[in-house]
Amino acid sequence: MGMLVFNICAAFSEMELELIRKRVKAGIDSVKQQDRKGDRPKVLTTEKAETIRVPHQVGKMSVKEICNTIRISRSVFYRCINQ
Repeated sequence: MGMLVFNICAAFSEMELELIRKRVKAGIDSVKQQDRKGDRPKVLTTEKAETIRVPHQVGKMSVKEICNTIRISRSVFYRCINQ
């Protein structure tokens, strides 16, 4: 009796996995048809990058002040500076 229940649960699990795969594939195909990328939008635009570099090069503002003003993280700040 225990094996029967186990096999039924396994069958439902396999069916659910197949449904998930189909939904994911349909979503990816939909994005490809619309000629969109599925990536995250960029946090740092070229305008923001310039507003970061100028005060940093002049030494006018601290890193913390620049990050708070533009609302970015320190890691994004340093990534921009090192590019």
